[in-house]
Amino acid sequence: MEFIKPLSPVLSVFLLIASGFVFAHWKKINLASVTEIIVYLGTPSLVFSALAGKALVAEDILLLFVGSALIFSVVGILIVVYSVVFGFHSRGFALPILFMNAGNMGIPLALFAFGPAGMQRATLLYVLTAFLQYSLGIYMTTLDSSNVTLYGPPTLIHSSGFKGKSGAIPARSRHCEGHESRRQPLS
Repeated sequence: MEFIKPLSPVLSVFLLIASGFVFAHWKKINLASVTEIIVYLGTPSLVFSALAGKALVAEDILLLFVGSALIFSVVGILIVVYSVVFGFHSRGFALPILFMNAGNMGIPLALFAFGPAGMQRATLLYVLTAFLQYSLGIYMTTLDSSNVTLYGPPTLIHSSGFKGKSGAIPARSRHCEGHESRRQPLS
């Protein structure tokens, strides 16, 4: 049974996923309200509690930032090389490759594998990834637009402190005209 010990963090996450899968097939529920609760209440609460719970060391923040920048740079270069070599140009192709899922899988896995200190660092990585996703990601999808605004879930908004010229978070670009957004600017 010694071979299972290194796999215990991963097995814990996959057992949780499997139980959710079984529950979803047993009991049909509307996930829209659950998703909104997670995005607007759960994730910001998790980020706040993980980052406020223990002091962050400047060296850890710098190491995480440099490592993330290196990963994004290398993956970005590989995307450009692929696009040039194969003549494939799609912004939708680059986004899911460039922006990793650092929240849903990364945070629980870091908690199970490394404890609270690992969860804190994984949460910081999630905030950094979310910031890049809702700034660089929006910029990448709207390169031809002169009406690009930053907007994202509360995790990004509260962790960055961003507010628009009017003190509100702008909600959409010209590509979204005609589509009503349920998200309202913060006042």
